[in-house]
Amino acid sequence: MIDTLIRESLDGLVHIVTTNHAFFKAYSGRFENIYFINTLPVSKTKDTDFAELAMPGELGATTFPDTDLEIWKVLSLDRYKFWYVPEFEFVMDFVTDTNWDVVYASSDLGSALPIMAGYAAEFLERRAVWVKTEPIRTREIRDIMMAGQFPFNEFLISSEDDERFVLEYIPDAIIHMEEDTEEHNPISQENKDKLKQMLGLKGNVLCVLFDKRDEFQCREFMRDKSLRSGYSHVFLHPVDLRSKILMLTSIPGSSAITLPDDNVLKIADTILAFRWDDNYFPGGPPTKMQIIDLRNMNKAKQLAPKDISIK
Repeated sequence: MIDTLIRESLDGLVHIVTTNHAFFKAYSGRFENIYFINTLPVSKTKDTDFAELAMPGELGATTFPDTDLEIWKVLSLDRYKFWYVPEFEFVMDFVTDTNWDVVYASSDLGSALPIMAGYAAEFLERRAVWVKTEPIRTREIRDIMMAGQFPFNEFLISSEDDERFVLEYIPDAIIHMEEDTEEHNPISQENKDKLKQMLGLKGNVLCVLFDKRDEFQCREFMRDKSLRSGYSHVFLHPVDLRSKILMLTSIPGSSAITLPDDNVLKIADTILAFRWDDNYFPGGPPTKMQIIDLRNMNKAKQLAPKDISIK
């Protein structure tokens, strides 16, 4: 995204809108027209505000005009806008008052800003480019694309797997490919064996990634010993702090099979996960990786790279 913005700024006027204060501080000296939307005041009270306003109750009239729905139900349907009022108001005013030709939106569904910008471009018949700044092969983006509610037809991505994913759901998409600069440094078998020896381990080692989103799948896997046959040692490895807290309370015996650092990723002969997420290994897994997606809950067959083994 930064490379794209710098390149565009050399050719013409660029406006940048962000809800990330750290980004704003880092680049406000580099780009002249950069705007920060502060969503924190709304974020702190959004749940209680919405509950007091519309869960449930009548607001003036029994039903919303031209519908059979109570007003609180209509507001519930419109809660996405309600949650992001500052972003919504800013975007609607900004895109209609500013002269622009193309919008580059980050692939972040944690904010309403990118999707709103895409809809604005669609309405005004301007170009809209979806730039990979976060993983795009996710269940959420897949569902939006399948629903036909994705307001982008141009994509700036970095891998053939991303291209395959986009074209599966938007066959006429325009693809722009940027070289992936993430380094992929597989661990040599010699170094792996040395680490195993230092830790007093022999035989094949399986590392099971624990993601808080996949607690059910992990518990089912750990119960079924047949799925772990062929491995002398099995270790759990939480992908983040919140996952670690949940793992220690929900997976029996997990504390006894968790190493205190990332060494398990270095000694593992196989890394097992229950979904595909680019954030796990931005440059690619350090060793052989396998996915067991029970009942295809996470749509791993549609989202994972072709060279990843999926069961």
